[in-house]
Amino acid sequence: MSLTKKQRKEIRLYIGTLLDEECGNCEKKKEANKQKITSRLFQNYCIHECPLGKRLQQLCAYLEGETNIAQEKRGRKTLGKALKIKETLHEISS
Repeated sequence: MSLTKKQRKEIRLYIGTLLDEECGNCEKKKEANKQKITSRLFQNYCIHECPLGKRLQQLCAYLEGETNIAQEKRGRKTLGKALKIKETLHEISS
């Protein structure tokens, strides 16, 4: 199933909302700041342990998959056009 432009936009907005509302109010993040834990070390928690972090990764991977599919389709179209142009040039020069 391919996402529409509107669906992709809604997912990106949802990701932004989650980051603002959930990650911005994260108690573990506040505690890490109090303990002077560097953000780089804390990101490890977000990436590997936080349920919300895992959900965000899934949403991003879903969007990336859609992007890769779209890029692949564009690539095939471009290749097809290039082959047609090459054939036309070959016919003209023959």
